[in-house]
Amino acid sequence: MKPEIEVERRAGMITGASCGHVSLIWLPGDGRHGVRTWVLSTDSGGTIRRIRLSPGEIGCLAGILQTIANEGGRDDEPVG
Repeated sequence: MKPEIEVERRAGMITGASCGHVSLIWLPGDGRHGVRTWVLSTDSGGTIRRIRLSPGEIGCLAGILQTIANEGGRDDEPVG
């Protein structure tokens, strides 16, 4: 069974999401061409990264989070 994805929204915009032990939180700021910066982290705090997603990639959040959660947040394999 796949972990359930919880999405956070404010004013209709996705501002964060979590799946299993992985969370993705938006850092508000002045992104160019609609690109937003996100912080990807695990519950244990062991892996923290900043990633940038364009508006077209925002819809991929569910797949990104499920892939990471299913892989256990390993650093040695590509995501997506």
